[in-house]
Amino acid sequence: MSENKFSFQIFCAMKVRAAAHDPEFHIRKHLYYMLEYVVGGAGFVEYAGEKYYCPATSVYFFQPGRDYRYYQDPDDPWSKIYVIFDGEFAESMIKSYDLQDKLFFPAQEKCFPYFCDLLNLKFNSHETASLLIHHIFNQLSQVEKNEENIPSVVYVLKTELEGAVNKKFLLKDFAEKWDISTTGLIEKFKNIYKCTPYEYLLRCRLNSAGNMLKYTHLSIKEIASVLNFNDQYYFSNLFKQRHGVSPKKFREDFWK
Repeated sequence: MSENKFSFQIFCAMKVRAAAHDPEFHIRKHLYYMLEYVVGGAGFVEYAGEKYYCPATSVYFFQPGRDYRYYQDPDDPWSKIYVIFDGEFAESMIKSYDLQDKLFFPAQEKCFPYFCDLLNLKFNSHETASLLIHHIFNQLSQVEKNEENIPSVVYVLKTELEGAVNKKFLLKDFAEKWDISTTGLIEKFKNIYKCTPYEYLLRCRLNSAGNMLKYTHLSIKEIASVLNFNDQYYFSNLFKQRHGVSPKKFREDFWK
């Protein structure tokens, strides 16, 4: 590293777009700090036995001395802005924001303007770059504690379950896609959300059923069909177990 009176150096800031055939990248003992913002598409990052799904607006953060593997989603290759930097001031900022052991940050739209500003910096604008990185770190530190370091396989599973209230969902197929056993996946999900994926899906479907009973004129049989229940009697019994009243009574009480 070249001599610099200011203890922060930015080495590069670039925007790149991947293609479906691009190779995977394996980095051993990463040399510098690197922040990457996913502008579009999606990809994956693997670190310490965990696999993180990184869709658009997410940020991931590589730190020196660690091993990483990352690659684009071949069905939706990502485009990214990446920034490489180093220095004692960078290290002190990371410690002050408690980011030493953090890697993945979903839904970071507010960071995008700072990454764009870093792209437009003139060469050797180290102090300005440090201020922009400071703003990014401040934003990343705002991630709620209960969302920090959730393995991406669990994060994506939760999202897919929420979108599967009206269609068939097979946990086996999801697990195979992520190269994880269904048992291991259920255990990871339960550790975070305190219920199985199947139970979570049932909750989502029954919550949707309550809204349909309140705000649509669909029959109970139609609601059961829309929400992918085997038949209306199974649906009605399950709804009564969870809500304490039948679907018919639930609707009547709401419209009294």
